[in-house]
Amino acid sequence: MQIATFNDFLGEHPTSEILCAMKREVVRRFRRMPDGSVELDALSDKIVVPADTVVMYEPWCMDRGSLVWIDGERGTLKACTEFDVLRFPNGDENSIQPADGAPQHEHQVQVNFGG
Repeated sequence: MQIATFNDFLGEHPTSEILCAMKREVVRRFRRMPDGSVELDALSDKIVVPADTVVMYEPWCMDRGSLVWIDGERGTLKACTEFDVLRFPNGDENSIQPADGAPQHEHQVQVNFGG
């Protein structure tokens, strides 16, 4: 599943969750808020993000890339890792990939949100 904005993490669903591709444990939860924004719950911290917030791709040479976004207060935050699994309430699962043409983010010090 290609991710370009936070809305893509939910699609047509009110909630979704990201599973670590290796251990299949839930590492993130997304919830559509009444105002249309998206709440990201990293299990230890929560943040509300506008649904149209652009998700950038941060490629790594020797590992899976990261999908990140820029938060005005916290800087660059990591939403997930390329090929993590996105699971919807109906049980559908998709492998996460950056959208075709997604802006690339240069490697900088980043905060692993919630981790």
